[in-house]
Amino acid sequence: MHLGLNRIYEKMGKKELADSHYQKAVHILKESVNLGSKDSEEYIALGQILLKQSEKEQALNVLKKGLSITKDKTMKRDLHFLISNIYYDLNKFDNV
Repeated sequence: MHLGLNRIYEKMGKKELADSHYQKAVHILKESVNLGSKDSEEYIALGQILLKQSEKEQALNVLKKGLSITKDKTMKRDLHFLISNIYYDLNKFDNV
């Protein structure tokens, strides 16, 4: 919800409110993932946020953790895709 509000406030030109909701979303996702969330979408969301912040190694760790907890084949595919893209960006071609 905070990410949605972030986008709405950005469109309205309300940067301070947009930033506030973005930071809340990041905080909530980090806390949930650190507590061992079983929701793969949270790992993907946090991983994408970290990528946006150019934190590729952290994003890689979060996505790999998400991969280890998910049982859904479609989610595993999506996580593998994101992970391989990060390895590519990091020039770790053997891992792609």
